[in-house]
Amino acid sequence: MAELCVTTGMVVCALWLFPSGVIMFRPEATFLLGLGLTFSVFRMNRANDWQHYAAPLALAVICTWIIYVIFSAPLAYRDLVIVVLKGLIFIELALSFMLCSSAFMGYVQALSVPLFMAHALLIDKYHPGSMVLVGSYLALSGLAMRFKLSDFARRGHGYSFTHAVSLIIPVIIVLVSISLSLILMTAVTLPKMERAGAFFGEADSQNLERDYFEKQERLQKQSMDLILDLESNDRRIESFDDLNNLVKESPLTIDAEQGEEGLISLLRTSGAGINLPELEKRKHLTKSYCDTKVKFEQNRARAKIAQVLKDDPLNIPARMSVMNHVNRIQQARSLEDIRRLPSPQEKAQAHSLGRRTEDEIAQQLDSLQEWKLYEIYRRDLSYLSGEAEKSAGGTGGALQEIIAGIRAAVNLGDVEELQNRIDAAMASGAFADAHIYEKLQEALDIKAHMIRAAQAKRAREAVLGNLDIPVQEQDQMIKRIEEAAKIPRFTGEQAAQSDMRAPQTFVPYQGKGDPLPLVSLSVRPASITVGRGDEAVSPVVIGTAKDGSQWDVSDLVIWRSSDPAIADIIAGKLSARAVGEARIRAIYQSFESSPLQVTVEPPKLVSIIARASAQKGDLRDIFTLTAQGVWSDGTREDLTSRTGWVLSDARVFRIEKNVLHPRRLGISAVHAQYEGLMSQPLRLEVAASLRWIFGIVFTAVFWSVAAAVIAVFFLLYLAAMNKHALAKKRSDPSAYLIALYEILRRILFAAGMQGYANTHYRHLADEAHKRFGIPRELLLNMTAAYEEARFSSHEIHASSVLTASAQYNQTIRCLLREQSGTLRLRLLFIILLHRVPFSI
Repeated sequence: MAELCVTTGMVVCALWLFPSGVIMFRPEATFLLGLGLTFSVFRMNRANDWQHYAAPLALAVICTWIIYVIFSAPLAYRDLVIVVLKGLIFIELALSFMLCSSAFMGYVQALSVPLFMAHALLIDKYHPGSMVLVGSYLALSGLAMRFKLSDFARRGHGYSFTHAVSLIIPVIIVLVSISLSLILMTAVTLPKMERAGAFFGEADSQNLERDYFEKQERLQKQSMDLILDLESNDRRIESFDDLNNLVKESPLTIDAEQGEEGLISLLRTSGAGINLPELEKRKHLTKSYCDTKVKFEQNRARAKIAQVLKDDPLNIPARMSVMNHVNRIQQARSLEDIRRLPSPQEKAQAHSLGRRTEDEIAQQLDSLQEWKLYEIYRRDLSYLSGEAEKSAGGTGGALQEIIAGIRAAVNLGDVEELQNRIDAAMASGAFADAHIYEKLQEALDIKAHMIRAAQAKRAREAVLGNLDIPVQEQDQMIKRIEEAAKIPRFTGEQAAQSDMRAPQTFVPYQGKGDPLPLVSLSVRPASITVGRGDEAVSPVVIGTAKDGSQWDVSDLVIWRSSDPAIADIIAGKLSARAVGEARIRAIYQSFESSPLQVTVEPPKLVSIIARASAQKGDLRDIFTLTAQGVWSDGTREDLTSRTGWVLSDARVFRIEKNVLHPRRLGISAVHAQYEGLMSQPLRLEVAASLRWIFGIVFTAVFWSVAAAVIAVFFLLYLAAMNKHALAKKRSDPSAYLIALYEILRRILFAAGMQGYANTHYRHLADEAHKRFGIPRELLLNMTAAYEEARFSSHEIHASSVLTASAQYNQTIRCLLREQSGTLRLRLLFIILLHRVPFSI
């Protein structure tokens, strides 16, 4: 019993060492463990033959589950540790029901050791409570080992493997656990876990996705209301572009940054009309959404890689290698950590997975790496902003200017200018803290990479869109473009000597020398037709070099419009300001392109805003829908009468024009649809409110009472008819006595005496007295009066009618007093149907 208590304490301490986020159901697991140990105590002195079959079966099921998880999930070292820990908990719970033998008790003690060792790998913070648990576990494990050694010494004379198994096997498990823990802690990157799903699962991706889309919806609604209130049409177009850049799915992280900075700039504008508390709330929402977007995009890339790897479950080395690389990217803390890793292409091609699979994995690894770099970039700028606020004098101001310059940089020329300013400030001693310089340099290097990635994308699209270039030359150009956009990879001493500061522009390089001179410029497309206020488009300027190759030089040209009041190109994007036509030319050095013909048409519908009279109601409510169209020039129009409505779940609502009638409890999304556009979904819920529940109860009670009243009136009507028919017979005492006796017999038969219908009346009286306690004399007297009225020829006196009625009432009272509730109610209805003067 002492060893059983020690075992319980060891496992409970091991389970409760984990933070609640890692093992969410530790109270339930502890309860099951205690239940199993209690069960074992009560089974201690009984035959346990069934356990010889139950224990191997439980272990086989759990091991099968572990193997299935390993083959069906993407593998990394972290995943293997988590799967094993899950299995250990299940085995602990299973074996706790089988502790009647010392061997099983030894197994449970030994299996608690890996759980205890995993505490050092997974715990995020140490506190006094965990230290108490650690000390308790060590003390209890020492007691358990003492019990084992004492038991082993007592059985030393009659040694057998069966007697020693409870000591040898636990010792082996302990040694293996310690060895594996040391290997994992020294050779494998296993970060501390702050929160996760059930037991030891990863963070709940569904919660992250729901949080991401909820913040996106709030941000779009708040930003849309603010943008449409702007007076300047150009400002509205820019703000729409910023919002689109932030929320759209794009592999370019610079789009998300430009969108975030643009929306924050919009909040600070004088025409926004937002007070300071509301301004801070909206700024916080914008930054919080961008932080969530970074995590969401990383999780999405990881999930896509995992899905691709699941297609080849038996290639375990490749799965473990790729997923461990994914973990290392997500755990990177700086740009140097990323540069020490193999490139996505190298990692994808390191295993024979097939060309298509390798391309998909390389693409997703590249996306994961880009969003991780953006996360590091945001963290660096946040740190630098905090240091700038702390710094006094000109140092803080200079740092703030450089941070603003990094955020606003749009081309590599800006990066080069910022690099010179940083170097000059460092040389003058403005930044005494070397850590600030390192963070500035890292943020600038990542921003340069983000710009190069955007330029590479545009250059790649320009090359692929040029049908005059042969396929082989296209491949070579794309290779050069990708090489220029890659992050330099170094290890060891090269990592310390690496330099990413040299800006690279995607103009035609001969190799490492000067760029080739251009001979002509052309704009694609040659003509553009847009609506006033439409989302801005970016024309592409192609420069043709001497060797005939063509390159995207959109970032290097200057634009001139024949009529800026109608259309102009600002920061590479077309701005349509008024209805009409304009010609815009691109100028680079001494070359001028052919004109870009721009036709600006009247505004177009850009979005639909759907609203409902309520977001939540019950089955009695009616949801009225309205739709408002937003045009490209910022004007709004009510489109309710012309809008079509789409339900995600037609079982919840029935729709009539713009009115929804609930059909059942549930949730359905509603979209407004008009001219090919669809609004953001409205999430409408039909729930069981207290008002609806009370209404249902009141209705049920009302109709039940009404039905009962109708039934009572109907029964009273039938009783009145029977009473009227019986009253007619009072003038004939003989007929009255006969009818009253027949009614009493039918009631007795309904009470369960059908078998005595043809027996002698004395037997009937005896049985009624035996069953219901009805006095024998009552039935005999009524039977005698009945026989006299039926067979006697002399006249029956009128007083016999009153006597028979009193005897009938007394018999009925005795009958109802002895019956159960259901039978009593049934007999009461029968009595009402054959009503005569009686009292109950």
